[in-house]
Amino acid sequence: MGKLRQDLTLQTDRHRKLHSVPGLGLTMDVRNRNENCFVSLVTTEASLFLIREGCMLVEASGLSLAANEGEFILLQAGMPLKITHQTSKNGIHEATGLMWDRKMIADFSPPPDECLKEAAALFGPKGQPFHDSFSAAYGSLQNAKTLPSDVVAHRLREVLVWLAQDRLFYRPSENRTLGVRLYDLLKEAPGAPWLEKKAAKALGRSQATLRRHLAAEDTTFRNVLSETRMLHALMLLHSTDRPIGGIADSCGYKCPSRFAQSFRRRFGFHPSAVRGHQR
Repeated sequence: MGKLRQDLTLQTDRHRKLHSVPGLGLTMDVRNRNENCFVSLVTTEASLFLIREGCMLVEASGLSLAANEGEFILLQAGMPLKITHQTSKNGIHEATGLMWDRKMIADFSPPPDECLKEAAALFGPKGQPFHDSFSAAYGSLQNAKTLPSDVVAHRLREVLVWLAQDRLFYRPSENRTLGVRLYDLLKEAPGAPWLEKKAAKALGRSQATLRRHLAAEDTTFRNVLSETRMLHALMLLHSTDRPIGGIADSCGYKCPSRFAQSFRRRFGFHPSAVRGHQR
């Protein structure tokens, strides 16, 4: 484990990092100095986090798991979770995450009754071979422009093979509701001036049909757009060093104070608290 911890820490000592490769996956390096609790947080892709410092507490439907330093925690896609980032004695929480494209998960997963039923699972600590595999997948996504896409995909699948040794298979999420499809559309450009009519047309639906389907899912276009923007903002706050004003703009908020109000309403604290500033 020492080698992996050293490699990843060297890349994240001073900066948070976020890197996405469409059709393959995403890496996140989370670093903060506050204990933050996120309620009803839905991960959009199957993910695996290595806790490098502090603790990640995950709760869902009677499930309560605590991943400590050196341990891995697996999070299912599309399931609401309560996630608490607890800091170490040094006042720091650090974690590195891998996320897989949905199609890769669907192609790899066995029949549904063999997949993980729970929203999350602990996986670790593990030996050096698994850490090497995790590190290789992480590095491949970070350097995807210099590698053949098949090589990147192979290294991501290798981590899934390791998980399968413990009978841990992510549940595929290919059967998406219209609300999820709307989210997938909006997240491609969360800062765009989206209108319900424009989104409905992009999804091949009439505005009335979209509204009716969303109502059946107990939501609205406005709610999905707001949640999309807030989750995008949270990801940028956790995994980049971009200024809060710039994050607000990228989420469609020209006024940073309005963005802060919306963020506080959704998560219960100011955006700056994610990075360790007291408010």
